Amino acid sequence: PIFPDQYSMAKNTNFALIFLGSPWTLAYNTGRDPGDEAQLEECKRHFDDRYELYPEVPIYQRHMIDHGYEHGWVPTIGGRRGHVQKMLEGCDAYGNYIHDDDKRKGMIKHGERVCTNTPAQGSEADIVKMALNLIAQSPKMRGWRAAPLFPVHDEVVVEAPASTSAVALEEQIRLMKEPYKDEMEVPLAVEGAIGDDWMSAKP
Repeated sequence: PIFPDQYSMAKNTNFALIFLGSPWTLAYNTGRDPGDEAQLEECKRHFDDRYELYPEVPIYQRHMIDHGYEHGWVPTIGGRRGHVQKMLEGCDAYGNYIHDDDKRKGMIKHGERVCTNTPAQGSEADIVKMALNLIAQSPKMRGWRAAPLFPVHDEVVVEAPASTSAVALEEQIRLMKEPYKDEMEVPLAVEGAIGDDWMSAKP
């Protein structure tokens, strides 16, 4: 069994790794006291364990940051570009150079976080948008009167009559595995459930 605190710690650790966060960030986001040495050390252990378990993560981060510095943008799986050049140069949202050293360094660090985050969450958005199109255009889904309502992060909420909901869910899961499958080395993991509303349908 996974206890709520374990889930919260795991989720926040994942996000902190992708966003170039720190043990301090993890402590703050999980309701711990970053000023408490013991609690901060606990979060550091989570970081170290995660990096040891997934050594590809820092390699990915360094690669994307280098790509951002070299090209001024980072890619998503759908071919979109997240432009980061001005941030990495220490410029504000209007492209003006930031003369305050601390603020400029903060902006550069933010740009590096964008370098690692955009390919991850941006690609997720690409996949969900493509899945929405596949579901909306599917003759089978239309025949079953199953229609996509809206996305929720990496989820797609579909409405269907109770009589066709089971077959529609099976087809929806199949369609959601389709986007960019040729570009991926591993298949997408997709799961779903049926409920009277979004919360009760969460798997």
